Amino acid sequence: MKFSLQTKDVYKYIYLTISLICVFWLISVLEIYLSISSGIKTSSLGTAILYKFLNDFWSGLIIGIVLLPIFLLLNLFVKKGSLIVVKVVFLLFVIIQFSLVKYSLTTLLNLGADILGYSLNDIYITVSSSQAMTVMSLLPFVVFPLLFFAVFFVINKYFNERITLGVSVVFILLFGSLKLIFSEASDTAYQNKIAFLTKDIIKFQKEKSKTNAYNLFDRNDYPLLKPFNDSNDVLSSFFNVKEEKPNIVIVIVEGLGSEFIGEKTYRGFTPYLDSLILKSLYWENFVSTTGRTFGVVPSLLGSLPFGETGFLELPKTPSHLSLISVLKANGYTTSYYSGDQSSFDKKINFFEYSGIDDVIDENKFGQEYIKTEANSGGFSWGYPDAEIFKN
Repeated sequence: MKFSLQTKDVYKYIYLTISLICVFWLISVLEIYLSISSGIKTSSLGTAILYKFLNDFWSGLIIGIVLLPIFLLLNLFVKKGSLIVVKVVFLLFVIIQFSLVKYSLTTLLNLGADILGYSLNDIYITVSSSQAMTVMSLLPFVVFPLLFFAVFFVINKYFNERITLGVSVVFILLFGSLKLIFSEASDTAYQNKIAFLTKDIIKFQKEKSKTNAYNLFDRNDYPLLKPFNDSNDVLSSFFNVKEEKPNIVIVIVEGLGSEFIGEKTYRGFTPYLDSLILKSLYWENFVSTTGRTFGVVPSLLGSLPFGETGFLELPKTPSHLSLISVLKANGYTTSYYSGDQSSFDKKINFFEYSGIDDVIDENKFGQEYIKTEANSGGFSWGYPDAEIFKN
């Protein structure tokens, strides 16, 4: 009797895993629909659905396999509570998957290891500012968990052991064969969001450990680690240097990765910047030290390392030079313009340390400038790009 009960519980666990996969599929269908509705072109609707379903199936199955030993262990000690724990964990996976899909639909990028650079406060501010908290925006977070329980109810009622084994074997063989046939199904656009996030974090940690073990200073393939005097000057010929000091303007635009500029994934977003490529010094393969604003400012203006959580997050600011302090020493007046609060992410700390002359942020825009409309919670990022340039 005890063995029979354990077998019954295991089959219920399998039903929950199948339910998780089914809800992943439903979320993917919604993602594809919303993508097409927003104007993002899909080469083939059928192919997109097939590849999405393929990756969702294996992601859900792997989650089920990985958590199975934990479920069996719990079942030995808290038999009644083990299935409840699994249901709660699987519900969290459903919510996380949909949250990552919403992030992807907003940014047109999958969230990866860059999440490690976010604090909980950063995440809260970013999410609350980018998405108004309305009933419609929160509805999917209720609907998909309910669908998870609905699918489980149907499977638990109408499936038996024979059907379960048959369905499982057929789908594993079918999707296993398709995975081998369609290698392009592994493209980033079709990956399960949870799987992409997990693999990217694991990849980042492996590369971090590998890099920490390297002694790079004796390597010829890392020229930027060499002393400056040992580097050839290959840029001077591109500049027309005059007696009068030039006015220097640096424009930092967040979020313009290679997906948006030139002949990349999403075309037509930046026609003016695209037209400048043939008239400018343009690096097609450029490495960013960070994915966040607070990391870009000290990196771009000071060549300062990001470190573990960001240069500006260091408790005590190390002594350093920056382009701002060097220009000031050469008779320049320095200014920083931004439409948000300069205190956000401690950017003001860097500017004050460098001795900048003027910081024009959200607090110093006059009434003639139009601020970005606040969301339902009253939050606004400040003034948009056009107003910053006008200022």
